[in-house]
Amino acid sequence: MLVNGPTLFVQGLLEAACSANPYSIKYLSLQAQYELSRADPDRPIVKRAYQRALELDPRSVSTRLEYAEGMMKIGDEAAALDQFKEALRYDDALPKDEPKRLSRGERDKVQKQIARLSR
Repeated sequence: MLVNGPTLFVQGLLEAACSANPYSIKYLSLQAQYELSRADPDRPIVKRAYQRALELDPRSVSTRLEYAEGMMKIGDEAAALDQFKEALRYDDALPKDEPKRLSRGERDKVQKQIARLSR
């Protein structure tokens, strides 16, 4: 559906799914990812989907990282930098034994992105 469907049809299905279950972070993520897969993504849809997902779960490190990567794809480096920083901040707040914590390698990648974007 997402690969071969007409853009307006797929966008409509994703919007309907998000409206039917406005608390589904998965649907919001799918909506943003679909837009990002297009040659000319609809930037407001991408931002709105990720912002809504973060309203639902503001402490989600994985959503923040996904949002940051999405912002990189659409050229919004300032938003990407903010989300990378926030992801590390929330990751630091997790208990040391939390399985969702970023690995050392993942943290290093995020820190490299922050350094690169901060120049």
